[in-house]
Amino acid sequence: MCEGLIKAGKQLVLLIQADASINDSDTSMAQAIKSQVDGAFRHSKRVTHSQFLQSVICHAGMVVAVGYHTAVLALAGGKVPYNLYYSNKGKDLCDRLNIPDADIHEFDPDTELQAILSTHNRAFDSKALAHQVT
Repeated sequence: MCEGLIKAGKQLVLLIQADASINDSDTSMAQAIKSQVDGAFRHSKRVTHSQFLQSVICHAGMVVAVGYHTAVLALAGGKVPYNLYYSNKGKDLCDRLNIPDADIHEFDPDTELQAILSTHNRAFDSKALAHQVT
């Protein structure tokens, strides 16, 4: 997926959302991706604040969310993410809000690249949802 996005002219940013312990960390996966996609990423341990995470998501042209919470952060930031879900709640979120998605276990980056690219600058308007919740 990363190689396809780079070929499409996209600048990639990997955001580490979970780094609580060795059993709950995105760091090892990010390092594995970084090692396979030469020179595509920069890394800084200086910025770890959650508001920075939200700011990057808000300013991104598109978000590929791996998991429920990243998709929710993108939606809260006004972005329609492409969601790679691995749980029922992730699939349910996509079904309810009509979010482009794929089960991570069946994901084929070659066939899904256009669906991912179609989310570029797609806005999510949460007003109707907020009104319904209220």
